[in-house]
Amino acid sequence: MRDIEITQQSYWGGTLTGNHCRKYVKVHTAILGRLRDEIKVDHGSDVATKFYERFSSILQELHVIGHYSRATRFLTNEELDKLEASCKAFGLIYRREFGKMLTVKGHCIEKHLVPIARRFRTLGIFGEDGIEALHPVPFDNRSRLLASCMRSPVAKHKAVVKHNVIQMDFKGKDKEKKPRKRSAAAAAPASAVAAAPAGADVGDAIRLEDI
Repeated sequence: MRDIEITQQSYWGGTLTGNHCRKYVKVHTAILGRLRDEIKVDHGSDVATKFYERFSSILQELHVIGHYSRATRFLTNEELDKLEASCKAFGLIYRREFGKMLTVKGHCIEKHLVPIARRFRTLGIFGEDGIEALHPVPFDNRSRLLASCMRSPVAKHKAVVKHNVIQMDFKGKDKEKKPRKRSAAAAAPASAVAAAPAGADVGDAIRLEDI
């Protein structure tokens, strides 16, 4: 995976996140192929082939699911059919190869993803990539740190959102300054000031001059 520039995230227990996970699914045949060759040396071709087929069978379905579920456009009928076929195959292969009950997200893929996709003809448009992009932004991390001592998750989330909104609205020193309202004396032309009688209000002199 290092050769293909895929990095495991140490702060997520060595799992793959974001683009690294999607890249792994996309190029899984190359990664599994190299593992198969290594396994073949010590355990024989039968074991190596079984290993490759076991994992590639489910990863190729996840690749199709990820491709169409992330597409930020309306899907065609043919694409919706491919998505449905892969979602059903994913559930069957997972139970067959791993002998386990589907996880919550796995259940959503098998049973609920396709009806939503067919109803709206898209899934990617409703993606959360935009809000997720705030995580690496410094002020989001700072806001979460400030609210980390709050026990209520609802109150904590509201505090983080408010802090982020404040940071997004405030532009700092580069923020466009509103023109200050100048006093009548400051705005008065030099001629009006010179013509004003001693002790008279400059504003009055200006008004008299205008008249």
